[in-house]
Order: sequence, then structure tokens, then C-alpha cells
Amino acid sequence: MSKTLVPKFFQKLFRKKYHYRNIDDIPTTDKENIIYVVQEGAEPETLVFICPCGCQDLVYLNLLRDAYPCWTFKIERRKISIFPSILRKKGCRSHYWIKKGIVIWAK
Repeated sequence: MSKTLVPKFFQKLFRKKYHYRNIDDIPTTDKENIIYVVQEGAEPETLVFICPCGCQDLVYLNLLRDAYPCWTFKIERRKISIFPSILRKKGCRSHYWIKKGIVIWAK
């Protein structure tokens, strides 16, 4: 099975940068550099964004602590970080972190 990975040379030249936007429902139109923080009630429920590898798949990350797997995020100085890393087990099989809005690829 082949992986769609961004070559290391290009990873440093073309660092993908994300901004975040708070919304109350899953978006119908997606922009490549936006991470949508979906919050219908008191707590954020999901993060939605287009995969940074270029495959154009939507990535949905669960934020609800009583479900597995679960991610958390932090916003500092208007930049978003997501914990732990994102490992796509289907599709492109990319593995990366998003720290302060910048994609950092796993080796």
C-alpha cells in the first residue's frame, strides 16, 4: 500500500499554515487553510479541516472526552495547536502534528 507523503525537501519550503474559525455546525464549504472548531453547546465537539497532504480529504477530530479517540486543542496568540498527533489510518495515511497553526510532519 503506497503512502501519500510530502517529500522532506518540500515540507520545509511549503509549510502549511492553518487559522481557526469557531462555528456551530459542520461546514458545507471548506477552505484549505482553516481548522473549523465545531461547537453546538457549551463545549467544542469536533475539529474539521482539509488534510494538509494534498489528498483533499476532510479530517474530523473528536473533542468529546467520553469517546475514543479524542484530541484536545489549545489556542495561543490566535494560533491553534492540536494534541496528540494526527495519524490517518485510512486514505493517505499521513502522520503529522499541528503546532501553533503549522503542520509538522512525522518522520
